[in-house]
Amino acid sequence: MVDLPKLNFQKQIVDLNLINYKNWLEIIKNKTLESDNLQLLDKFSKLSTQKYIVQIEKDYENMELGLRLLESNINIIRSRIEAEKAKSDRSFQNLVTVVGTGTALMALIDDEGKKCNAITEVIPNQLIVKVCNDPLGKFIGFPIIMIFVLGCLGLVLKGILSKLS
Repeated sequence: MVDLPKLNFQKQIVDLNLINYKNWLEIIKNKTLESDNLQLLDKFSKLSTQKYIVQIEKDYENMELGLRLLESNINIIRSRIEAEKAKSDRSFQNLVTVVGTGTALMALIDDEGKKCNAITEVIPNQLIVKVCNDPLGKFIGFPIIMIFVLGCLGLVLKGILSKLS
């Protein structure tokens, strides 16, 4: 890969050498006879100006354009990463909302698992009855289910409130 500052530095060196070459060529022309044929040296000077300097300038312009495109792509990728990071942060916040809301409401509602039996009377589901009759289910399973249900309710409320504000 070509380093653009180095390429620019090399162009400046070629420019400086070409100027020195032309100055020395003028000095030589002034000290020689007009019959001396120095056209070959003039051709070299013109060739350097027309071919090499122009080529270096065009290469530099093309590479600089490529560099700008790469920088633009890097900035696009950075913005996509930031958007994905923000999305991930929102997902985590939603999870915290679900668990936090459910846990807080369960702590307020069911201190000793008493509400489990009340819910089985309202919703006579075999799974809920089984969970409520099992001591482990009453104190762990049921609260986890309720945390999820109440947390989802909290998430819905959060969405509604965010749209209102």
